[in-house]
Amino acid sequence: MNLSPEKRYRRFFLGIANEEEQCRIEEEVLTGEVDDFFLQNTEDELIDDYLLGSMTQEERQGFSMSFLSTKERRQRLAFAAGLIEYARKQQAEELSTSWKLAQRSTIRAVLSWKRAALLAATASVLFGVLAGLELMKLRDQTQVAQETRNELTRLQATLAADNRRAAQVAGPSTGILSGTEDAVDRMPVIEFASTTRSMYPVVFRVPANARFARIDWKLSAPLAEKYREVLLSGSGQQLWVQEFPAVVLSPANRSTIVLPASILSPGTYHFRLDMVSTSGGFEELADCVFRVVRE
Repeated sequence: MNLSPEKRYRRFFLGIANEEEQCRIEEEVLTGEVDDFFLQNTEDELIDDYLLGSMTQEERQGFSMSFLSTKERRQRLAFAAGLIEYARKQQAEELSTSWKLAQRSTIRAVLSWKRAALLAATASVLFGVLAGLELMKLRDQTQVAQETRNELTRLQATLAADNRRAAQVAGPSTGILSGTEDAVDRMPVIEFASTTRSMYPVVFRVPANARFARIDWKLSAPLAEKYREVLLSGSGQQLWVQEFPAVVLSPANRSTIVLPASILSPGTYHFRLDMVSTSGGFEELADCVFRVVRE
């Protein structure tokens, strides 16, 4: 087929070009025979045609299956759809009946998302909405971070007060965790990392008089936007769960949870780290097994 460059590249982006066309286009791109402006304009026209219903069934299928395979193109499509929808509403309110019955070419000129993007009113409305969404997201993350810090501060203050009272009553003695400190003066701590792996469960020794226990997790870069830590018993029962955004991590990328020692009976436990996925759900990043021994 002796097709024009525009049609050849449309077929290529839609994934319906034959093998010979694909090889030729790939060679043209690699050798610089085609510029970026031409490629960008072809993609823009495909988005216009899709939103305006000017594609054949084969082209629409290729657009959904092949063209929208990248996140950047899906974002451009969503942005264009929003602008066109806004333009349609404006036209419905402002245009007379004769304008509503205009030819398809006139509608394309009015509703083209590239031209609509230049309208100050449209841009300001959409950017305002986007800015509002980002501000709400930031506020939610800040609130979660503050609540996490407050809870940790409260638990640490309670523990410190209990330790001071115990020290005044019992006086200094030789403990299990330290040669010169009483066991009640120290919170038992176990530490994991994203690379922690072992054939045998790590032993977590928890003194019988301990009121709280601490679990530290050292995360490795690159960081996700949000994490979830889950403590499970050996039978799979969920004992503790904590979600937090990456912004609350310490400079060393360390996460800390403080939980009542009473829930850690002798036995085997799973401490699982999940990270938020691109779909918005959580997927497992690591699962470390440890065994609690009460002393």
